[in-house]
Amino acid sequence: MYEYHPLFREFLLVQLRETLASAELRRLQSAAARLLDGAGLVEDAANLWCTAADHEALTPHILKHAAQLVAEGRSHVVEAWLATLPTRVRP
Repeated sequence: MYEYHPLFREFLLVQLRETLASAELRRLQSAAARLLDGAGLVEDAANLWCTAADHEALTPHILKHAAQLVAEGRSHVVEAWLATLPTRVRP
C-alpha cells in the first residue's frame, strides 16, 4: 500500500479542512472509512470514523471487532474507540 510522506499528507489534510465544509469533510471521512473497512483495515477504518464522529458506523464496528481485539490483548484499542462515543450511544 502506498502512503504519502507524512509532511505532504499533513499539508493535503490541512488544505482539505480549509476547502470543505465540515459536514462534507465528515461525509468523505465516513466514506473512506467504509472503504478501509472493506479492505480489512479495521483499525484505520475505526480511527477515521472516530475523527468523523460517525457514531452510527463506529458502534457496530466496535461490537463486531471488540472480542477479537480483547482476545489479542489489545483492549486499549477498543477503549480508545469507546471513549470517542457519547455516553448515550455506548454499547
